[in-house]
Amino acid sequence: MKVKTIEAAKTRNHRAALNLIRVIKKEFPVGRRLTARLGRHKLKLQVVSVGSYWGANPGKIYGANVQTGKIRKFTTADVIQRY
Repeated sequence: MKVKTIEAAKTRNHRAALNLIRVIKKEFPVGRRLTARLGRHKLKLQVVSVGSYWGANPGKIYGANVQTGKIRKFTTADVIQRY
């Protein structure tokens, strides 16, 4: 399918980003515990929110380190294990 106008492309991008956010919120609800690799470290985190701004980094996940309480941001690619 060819995108004929800039506006049509923007609309498709907006819809795709909103769909991504919706799916991530379903898979990683607030309170879900998981292990994520951030840099060289494996951290146990608890999801506190999922970014909902579609324009930049849609679906960015925010989690609190279970041991320290520090808020960390990560993506689904960083997740190693879900509990």
